[in-house]
Amino acid sequence: MTTILKDNRIEHLEGARVAEGDLWLPVDEWWRIIDEAPPTDSPARDGTINVSAHWRSQQRPVLSDASGDVFVLGASAHERTQALESLQAPDFTLPDLDGTPHSLSDFRGKKVFLASWSSW
Repeated sequence: MTTILKDNRIEHLEGARVAEGDLWLPVDEWWRIIDEAPPTDSPARDGTINVSAHWRSQQRPVLSDASGDVFVLGASAHERTQALESLQAPDFTLPDLDGTPHSLSDFRGKKVFLASWSSW
């Protein structure tokens, strides 16, 4: 059994195989696991697709354990940057040391460093 980790999802597959360190999946599993249409130009043989080669061709990292039982399909640096840039904290209002209230929304469009602390 092969385990695939992608986008906080865990999939356990019986039909996957590992050849020369690459992960091969049946094409029908490709659509379900990778959640995108199978590319027509990726190396395929016997109705399978080399997921590792395709993932690397898109400059996305592929990691596996030494036994080839677990594969992690990571996001590209561009995808991670976009996700970080699009994050927005919920709006809140807090007073400064003089008691003047300030809302986070007052600073939209500007970089803001938020530091929090808890004693739990």
